[in-house]
Amino acid sequence: MEQKAELGKDLEIDRIIHLSLNYCIENNYGLAVYRLPASKTIHLIASKHHQIADHNNLNQLKPGYISAPFYDAFDNLKYIPADLHLTCELKNDKFTLNNIISGEEELEGYLFDEPKKVLLEELPSPSTLISQEKDKTQYIEYVNQCIEEIKDGRFKKVVPSRAKYTSLPDNFDIADLYCRLESSFPNGMINLIYLPTEGLWIGATPETLIEVDNRETFKTMSLAGTQKAQEDIELKNVLWRTKEIEEQALVSRYIINCLKKIRVREFEEEGPKTIRSGNLFHLMTGFKIDMEKINFPELGQVMLELLHPTSAVCGMPKDETEQFILDHEPINRKLFAGFMGPVNIDGNTNIFVNLRCAKIYKKHILTYAGAGVTIDSDPEKEFEETELKCQSILRHL
Repeated sequence: MEQKAELGKDLEIDRIIHLSLNYCIENNYGLAVYRLPASKTIHLIASKHHQIADHNNLNQLKPGYISAPFYDAFDNLKYIPADLHLTCELKNDKFTLNNIISGEEELEGYLFDEPKKVLLEELPSPSTLISQEKDKTQYIEYVNQCIEEIKDGRFKKVVPSRAKYTSLPDNFDIADLYCRLESSFPNGMINLIYLPTEGLWIGATPETLIEVDNRETFKTMSLAGTQKAQEDIELKNVLWRTKEIEEQALVSRYIINCLKKIRVREFEEEGPKTIRSGNLFHLMTGFKIDMEKINFPELGQVMLELLHPTSAVCGMPKDETEQFILDHEPINRKLFAGFMGPVNIDGNTNIFVNLRCAKIYKKHILTYAGAGVTIDSDPEKEFEETELKCQSILRHL
């Protein structure tokens, strides 16, 4: 271990990502690499014992990482226990191994091996690729269908999504992409997830679903409304159209209604205010609850089930729009608009909506994005919004 400790002083995050990802792909391990918002610490969690977990026992899970898809999330909640858990800290502008919190001997030893090229899966079928023109036409038709349903009074809001295939550059490096996202999204949750059943995903989500601090404080947020970020404007001076203001207010009301369902009336509400996430501005309202004061230690796992899928990724009313998306959306969202994050790490749980994310293949990247459609929506502008969201990842290739 002395040799490892000495080597570890110079073990940088790119090498750690390459080696751990290779090992996990070859040996059917689950892997999560993440950096929480406003943090200077990157965590790596890995285990061969990844499994389906019961969300009702979230508080009882040992430290680890969870990931769930958009559809049937609570029947397909994957859990990666922190059998290996290490952290990297920022030193001299580079993230370097800082601490091995828990060890998995074989994988831990592999981190000091020679790096190899990461072996990623091929596209399932070349026929899954569609032209840019067809992609746009298909999405605009879908948005128009959503608007008609809203005009007919079935829904207040729907969030149609699309997936965009892009060829990877010949010199693509997954660790470089992760580090670029980490630098560009200081207030995002930067995550890389590998599961044998799901493949390799990367993302930089701005949206907290639930946060529980030491089982004392619960936090969530309503995030909606999108516009391209401008460099020469202060956040307090950003102007919003009525459509975005009303769209974000719908999400806030949805959260408040969830709290009312479980008779939680004591909460702090802050916002809405403009936040920046990479190349985009959003409207955000934060909610905070003292769990000890209201004597509700299970609030996090109860709210997780009530909130997902939020109206920011699904629509209102929830059940009806979720079924509409399942019946009419041309793509399978998979992990996009699901949720993921660390559980019970140092007593804290941080679960995020899986936005600004992409699945990585051997030669292609599949980016996902959606747009909130209301009665005032312009289909062309909604398509442009999804393009901006896809660029959150693609501009860093």
